[in-house]
Amino acid sequence: MSSPRVNILLTAGIFTLYISCLLLILPSSEFDVHSQTLVHQFQHWLLAVGFTITFGCMLVKGWRVHRLFQYPRANSLTIKDASLFAAVLGLLSLDLILLISWQLLDPILCSKSELSFQTSAPVLVVCSSEYYSIWVAVLLLYKYIIIAMCCYVGWQIRHITFPALDDSRCLLLNSGVFLMVGSILSAVMHFFPDRKLVLQAAGSISVWSSATAVLAIAFLPKIKMISRSKGSEPWMGSAAKYIQQPISSDVGAELVKLLAENKYLRRKLEETEVLIGHLKNRFSNSVLADTESQQMSSAISSPHFCS
Repeated sequence: MSSPRVNILLTAGIFTLYISCLLLILPSSEFDVHSQTLVHQFQHWLLAVGFTITFGCMLVKGWRVHRLFQYPRANSLTIKDASLFAAVLGLLSLDLILLISWQLLDPILCSKSELSFQTSAPVLVVCSSEYYSIWVAVLLLYKYIIIAMCCYVGWQIRHITFPALDDSRCLLLNSGVFLMVGSILSAVMHFFPDRKLVLQAAGSISVWSSATAVLAIAFLPKIKMISRSKGSEPWMGSAAKYIQQPISSDVGAELVKLLAENKYLRRKLEETEVLIGHLKNRFSNSVLADTESQQMSSAISSPHFCS
């Protein structure tokens, strides 16, 4: 598997989304107003952070493969897992800036409102802030930027079909699932803006289905590949022509560099063969022109031509 340590962080991000989904469907009658305020604030934090960790991990994994295949001759280019963790932390830092600003400037507050003036009427708990829609729009815009980056990187590495490094399908499919689920959720919020139970159910189902889809798309192909390998390393059979023995502890990174080197040399070989073919054609045309010129000179200098 490519970047096992990053995959662990990706799994942590997915389970963070699951926790936010559970907080979304907690019965409001079990908590007072202050506790519900804390639950809703925490749920928004978990949802934003979990999404960034999940898609950020997939993004940096694909970005490392893209960089190594784009610059295969740069021997000094070594992207370690620490650099990937730093990149994910950089993506999280913007999330934290937005969430902390939201918490300090316009925090989410919950209040109770009775549906009627009867004493037995149910009480509705409303949790919102003054500029709630603006904060959510800014966070969603940032998430869509991450999705767009995932789509770009996934498209750039779509030709890399090596099983242990095939992150293109994971990036593109998960981005498509998120966009589809997000579109459905937006439609539900548009048509049922005042139905709290409907919105809670739609939100929890959307988060749960997206997290489950990411988990399945990211790991099921790898699990299937490992199960078919019957205990041996799943990439070693295909990589035997590139590597004969382990080079370092980070076999995945070294293997990426070897495959990138192979791809670069193959491309240079093809370019050289095209150049050789072009030179052969020019040489053949030059020889043919010289032969025709000699024949013309011989014909002009012959006595039969002079008479």
